[in-house]
Amino acid sequence: MGNGEGKKTDFDQLIDRTHTNSLKWDAYPGDVLPIWVADMDFAVPKPIQDILAHKVEHGVFGYERPCKEHRETVALRMQKLYNWQVEPEMVVATPGIVSGFNIAARAACQPGDGLVIQSPVYPHFFKVSGNTGMQQQEVPLIPIRDEHTLRYEVDMDAFAAAFKQPGIHTGMFLLCNPHNPTGAVYSP
Repeated sequence: MGNGEGKKTDFDQLIDRTHTNSLKWDAYPGDVLPIWVADMDFAVPKPIQDILAHKVEHGVFGYERPCKEHRETVALRMQKLYNWQVEPEMVVATPGIVSGFNIAARAACQPGDGLVIQSPVYPHFFKVSGNTGMQQQEVPLIPIRDEHTLRYEVDMDAFAAAFKQPGIHTGMFLLCNPHNPTGAVYSP
């Protein structure tokens, strides 16, 4: 993975993050190896460090709003990758993915609507229904054991049935892809 200046990011460099206020490394005893998906243990590429250093040098850390250029970039990316017609004004910045789950559910659904999730799944998925007044519709993935390998598959019948559950209007399916914690990457 290049960093834009012809140099490569060193994914083999060991960085000790213990005692750095790291939730991942300081939350467990020393004999536990936390292998989280979203909290990586390699240095951020140099161009990103440079941009952040420039922002820090300014010395003022007030509130910002997403600039027009950022919203336009996101809209263009959605068009290029998925052929989605997204107007820049439709792009909403969030402080993180977990907040985004809740914002999307509140924007697209009504309290009482159903929310389909596939377990096992990233723990924060289980909190969305309670945060938004929705009904959680859990559709467990099917564990498949092949000798020394464990993988998970979608139970398509149970998945389809969740959307036809009597008395529940399913308002949202929250997909985790790539799937955490199974590592599955779903095809279209």
